[in-house]
Amino acid sequence: MALDIGKLVSEAIAVFKEGKDASKKLRIINSDSLAFTHWVYETGIFIDEDDFILIISKETLSAEFEEYLVEYLPEEEKRELTDDNLYEFLISCFEREECVSLHFAQVKDVCLTCEAESFGQSGFNFSSLLLWNRRETAIEQYKKFDYFLYDKVMPPKDEVVALLREKLNALE
Repeated sequence: MALDIGKLVSEAIAVFKEGKDASKKLRIINSDSLAFTHWVYETGIFIDEDDFILIISKETLSAEFEEYLVEYLPEEEKRELTDDNLYEFLISCFEREECVSLHFAQVKDVCLTCEAESFGQSGFNFSSLLLWNRRETAIEQYKKFDYFLYDKVMPPKDEVVALLREKLNALE
């Protein structure tokens, strides 16, 4: 039986606005990213909004950096990587077509967020709907969830360099 995502989203927002826990409704919505993606395209929520930022989890960044080191970088060049090179690796991850974005929408005084992953000409796959009191709260929580965000304020260079240096040193 297909989920009625629109109804579930409305119910989740209503529960959230009452100050109650909406996690059960969100779990149901997020259990079927195909149905959620269809609902996003059908309603235009998140798509018609220009309010999004690029994100990458620290875990994903580390894995992609390790793959880059092992498959593409000769040993002598690994030792020559500067802090600027390491930070530029993060920027290059944000600039790739398949980078994940965090989208925002305001509905009934509730900030909704979801993640979107690009599949090129196939469009986006939307997932991970969450509800927040404010956009700023969502951003701060994503940072606490161990994500780097490409926003008005870039991730701290020293934090990115430390993470990637640790990965580099572990492979030596």
